[in-house]
Amino acid sequence: MRKVVLEIEYEQGDKVYHISKESDEGTVLGWEYNSMFTEIRYKVTFGRRAEDDVWCYSAELIDTKQF
Repeated sequence: MRKVVLEIEYEQGDKVYHISKESDEGTVLGWEYNSMFTEIRYKVTFGRRAEDDVWCYSAELIDTKQF
């Protein structure tokens, strides 16, 4: 049996920004782990509508707004 230890960079409720310039503040809604590719994706909302929710990898997210 293989055990996997996950290091989660962002928790539910964390405030993040997309790496694109002038990104609005987003909120992490949750995360999922893909064992086939051994990677974690975060579901982030950048607004109030369902279409404002996106899946991002940690490399696409930052803690502070970029200008």
